[in-house]
Amino acid sequence: MNDRCYQSQIDAGASEERQRRALVLVLVINAATFLMLITAAGFSGSASLLAGALDNFGDAVTYAVSLAVS
Repeated sequence: MNDRCYQSQIDAGASEERQRRALVLVLVINAATFLMLITAAGFSGSASLLAGALDNFGDAVTYAVSLAVS
């Protein structure tokens, strides 16, 4: 087996930055989906769409808290 495989180092700073960008992207997507579902629920009066919107809102809050503590 080649010893070079064991000599590589992981750049933790770059990994954390990629994770942070992914969290921001997912937060934006969830917030946009929340707004679209709230709008659709308002126009249609659908309780199902409202429930989906609240689920997306909860997810967005979770991602925002994750960003705040990282």
